[in-house]
Amino acid sequence: MDSLKKKEKIIHTITTTSSNESINDINTEQSCINPSCFFCTMKEPNSMIRRAGLQRCFKEMPSRDSQALVMVLSGLWNIAMTQPDDPEFPSLGVFRCMASLIQKGIDNKSWLLKDQNIYIPYYAAHIIGSYTMNKAKFAEKAVQSGVIPPLIDLLRGKISWVEQRVAVRALGHLASYEKTFDAVAMYEEDVVKSAMQLASNCLEVVYTKFVGVPDAKERLGYHRDLLTRGVGGLDTENRKAEEWACQLQRWSLYLLNCFACKERSLNLICRQEFLKDLCEMWGGLVNHESPAGVGLIRILCYSKHGRKSIAESKEVVIRLCHISRSSDDWQYIGIDCLLLLLKDQDTRFKVLEISASFLVDLVELRSLGDRSNVGEEIARVLLLDYKQIMLKLKSNEVQRVMQEIWDLKVERRKREKTMPQEMVEERRVLVGLIKQQGNHVFCLGDIEEALAKYTEALDLCPLRLRKERVVLYSDRAQCRLLLGDPDAAISDLTRALCLSTPANSHSKSLWRRSQAFDIKSLAKESLMDCVMFLNSCVKAETAKGVKIPYHAARMISKQMEASWIFANLESKASRNQSSKAQESENYGKQKFDEMMRIMIERKGLISRLSTIREEPFMGNEEVKRKMERARNTRPSWNLQVATADRFEFSKLAPASSTSWTQGQDQSEPHSKLYHHPRATSRPARQYRLTKMSWWWAGAIGAAKQRTENGGAFRGHQSVALVIGVTGIVGNSLAEILPLSDTPGGPWKIYGVARRPRPNWNLDHPVEYIQCDISNMADTQAKLSKLTDVTHIFYVTWALRFTEAENIEANNLMFRNVLQAVIPNAPNLKHVCLQTGLKHYVGPFELVGKIKPHDTPYTEDLPRLSAPNFYYDLEDILAGEVAKKEGVTWSVHRPHTILGFSPYSLMNIMGTLCVYAAICKREGMPLLFPGTESVWNAYSIASDADLIAEQEIWAAVDPNARNEAFNIHNGDVFKWKHLWKILAEQFGIEKYGLPESGKKVSLTELMKDKGTVWEKIVKDNQLLPNKLEEVGVWWFADFVLGAESIISCMNKSKEHGFLGFRNSKNSLISWVDKLKAHKIVP
Repeated sequence: MDSLKKKEKIIHTITTTSSNESINDINTEQSCINPSCFFCTMKEPNSMIRRAGLQRCFKEMPSRDSQALVMVLSGLWNIAMTQPDDPEFPSLGVFRCMASLIQKGIDNKSWLLKDQNIYIPYYAAHIIGSYTMNKAKFAEKAVQSGVIPPLIDLLRGKISWVEQRVAVRALGHLASYEKTFDAVAMYEEDVVKSAMQLASNCLEVVYTKFVGVPDAKERLGYHRDLLTRGVGGLDTENRKAEEWACQLQRWSLYLLNCFACKERSLNLICRQEFLKDLCEMWGGLVNHESPAGVGLIRILCYSKHGRKSIAESKEVVIRLCHISRSSDDWQYIGIDCLLLLLKDQDTRFKVLEISASFLVDLVELRSLGDRSNVGEEIARVLLLDYKQIMLKLKSNEVQRVMQEIWDLKVERRKREKTMPQEMVEERRVLVGLIKQQGNHVFCLGDIEEALAKYTEALDLCPLRLRKERVVLYSDRAQCRLLLGDPDAAISDLTRALCLSTPANSHSKSLWRRSQAFDIKSLAKESLMDCVMFLNSCVKAETAKGVKIPYHAARMISKQMEASWIFANLESKASRNQSSKAQESENYGKQKFDEMMRIMIERKGLISRLSTIREEPFMGNEEVKRKMERARNTRPSWNLQVATADRFEFSKLAPASSTSWTQGQDQSEPHSKLYHHPRATSRPARQYRLTKMSWWWAGAIGAAKQRTENGGAFRGHQSVALVIGVTGIVGNSLAEILPLSDTPGGPWKIYGVARRPRPNWNLDHPVEYIQCDISNMADTQAKLSKLTDVTHIFYVTWALRFTEAENIEANNLMFRNVLQAVIPNAPNLKHVCLQTGLKHYVGPFELVGKIKPHDTPYTEDLPRLSAPNFYYDLEDILAGEVAKKEGVTWSVHRPHTILGFSPYSLMNIMGTLCVYAAICKREGMPLLFPGTESVWNAYSIASDADLIAEQEIWAAVDPNARNEAFNIHNGDVFKWKHLWKILAEQFGIEKYGLPESGKKVSLTELMKDKGTVWEKIVKDNQLLPNKLEEVGVWWFADFVLGAESIISCMNKSKEHGFLGFRNSKNSLISWVDKLKAHKIVP
């Protein structure tokens, strides 16, 4: 009924509101005698009669010739935009009706130009696109109704660029579903060529046909009406036309991505001329969220053919280098592309010759947005087969750069590893003195001497003194700028920005690099740095009174003009049209004002994969309210939920179930397909797809957060209590919750663990509480005073010999925590409980003795008739939460967890890594400690970061309240494949199943390896630990010896969580982290 009321309200508004638009001139209030009248039918209270009437309307509409037809289409468009998931109209024949109307407009020009019919093909295509953007079943029905041929006719330009825009949007939706892709692919060559032509030429078409036409009377009237809905003058039309031109280009790229993701038509897409065009497709100033051309380039980098074609274009590679060394939102995409090209032996040397001198500046980049160890990954890829590479390289400059990377990341790091702290402090003092000398001679005007002093200080400064090195690099770059060497200045400033925390946040370096980019005529890069510089100067609380530095304002104005999407076209046209000068000046000022507004509002330009959506026109006040709601309520990292039927492309991806846009009629594509954000805060190896929700900011994928310095802290919105903060998932929660764009944030975090705080946990911004939660008195004393807690994350458990003892111990611990916190935390909102898949198979002691459920396991399966402390914990949770009104809960059931924590009871990663390290030390083969059936079976695993992301999502998303969810990576793997990767990570050549066929038991094999491990720890300067502390041998034997089980993630997806991980990449990244924290060599 609510849906019907909304429709009636929309129809009433359409039929009674008058405006300046010519399409509203029709008198719809006169008495109606048409039995097939759409508006009258919509008012019919009897649903069966109304549905029959609507079905008749849709059937007869294409054959009727009525002036009110455009009103009907306008009403349908509004309904489709506001209720795209409502099945009523799609089930009654709306798609066949719209297809017929489009075809009629194409075939019958006289009809098209009669009355207001010129609007009809636009609205019809828009309605198709709106109803197909979320639901696969609607897309299938649309294809069956024959919408593709008329949409392709529009795509070819049979009417105008305005209709091309909505046609490419609709085709993009249809091509993004697995079940409807083939229907679009039947016209593959035609579609791909048309989309390529549109992407390359649409800006010129829009400019010459509309923006570049100074006299409003010479512009097509219906274009003006559709762009502005009759509100606003010439400047408003120009701004909307610019926005639509950008959308037309990005949506064309989006359609191409549908084919590129499946490695289709790469021979067309990878043409050199088009690849060069892609480099310039950045989306313009109105594009805040789509990676545009570089997004498609990265998808091409995932295919052999694509990498080969890109490597052959020096211009494209250089453009990727510039992006990777800028503060552009898509910096990480440029880095990803270059790494993919460098990892391919067929393209490695060609790309290395160009990119090495750029990437050398990034090797000390710790984190980029949610990604960590980015520089380490870059260095690792560059130094692959270092000695062989140095013999093959012909360029002396590239050899010098490679030698510099080797010296910095290997030799110097090795030397400084043993440097005592006293010497570090001595060096700090000495470096400070030399820097002062440099400052002094700089003030005296001896720039070359100052340059020498700063270089001397850098050579002496230990690598760990990052803050000091930031300043030294930045000051040396200023000298290079004054000496007329912008390339060297950019190099130094990039290094300074990589060393800053967070990355790209040192304001002086941003301004200086903006100047250097300006000298090099790199307008976009200069603009982005200047924007970031202003972000560091602006305080959100005083946005109305912001004083923009004059020099920065001039730079912004200059680079905005230079990088405007129509700049080149306007320059050509203005040579013969001097009368346009004033209009250009006014429009330029509005562009400048818009950029100022964006910076002052400090918008998080978040990467997300979403649908192509367009909202109906709304008044200015409504726009402001909607934008404010979006800013205040969006769960940041990624937005927008996809159906389970949505195409899941391999390798593709940074809590709301609906998309949000930022203004009237936004129609943003949100980069649904061409975004590969990282799937975790580890080295950049994991990617994900679909319409993104926040968890992909890491998950990917998902998201990239602009660094915003200078904003005053406004207090914590949420307070988390993480019970088990040193555990495998607790550690991930401690890393993810403090991130600036984590939903529900800013977060304050209390972390509880039984043992003293370990060194590897010290860098997390957590208030650590050492507490034995099995002791009621200790728990009450330490946790009851945490009155500000809003969310509890219970991610710990105790292991006992029998399940009866497990029940007793774990019930006590969980009840102690809840009874200490719930009565004393007035603002408590949610309790998250983590259990596991033993919920479906029973406790360890009964595995093989009771019959488990059939796989795949779903959350609605009944409990087994066996004791299980997981069941007791869920009952305790329900009982305790029920005592406090408004508190919700969630339960999370992971499989084998891949993560980092030396303190975890079930740390399979740490155990296998220690086993591999011992095998490497003793020259033993890395034998698989499991059965042959497990070796060859499909298995699943759960990435610790992904579990944490789901738990945070469930804590803040109302769609997830009071539910239990399975959680695993979303893919399947075979241990025989992961075992090879594990062996490679430790340089072990021999690995696999035992030749004798006898099962290897790690419990037996590792019995007497304690002394071996002590030597490994000592020789590699690892964190002091005993073998029994880091190796849980019984657990590895159990996991790798038990029958493979699979759980189902459908419920999680249906409720809005679409995060996933590539299990292979997950394993590699956790091995890297264990090595980085000196747990294993």
